[in-house]
Amino acid sequence: LQLQVEDDGRGVTAEEIGSSTSLGIIGMRERAGAFGGRVVIRGRPGGGTVVTLEMPLPVARGEAAR
Repeated sequence: LQLQVEDDGRGVTAEEIGSSTSLGIIGMRERAGAFGGRVVIRGRPGGGTVVTLEMPLPVARGEAAR
């Protein structure tokens, strides 16, 4: 599963993404990681931010993977 959210705000910086005080970002990454997923954040200065969540989907028994 891939979910992408994009805005047209000021754009998050690399320093903000990697900061130990960015608790919201850290929390999103921890929650996604707990389920085998990941969060990728890209900022475009003056052009907004894109947050992408990628999560593996379990395959139900008897169902072929697509």
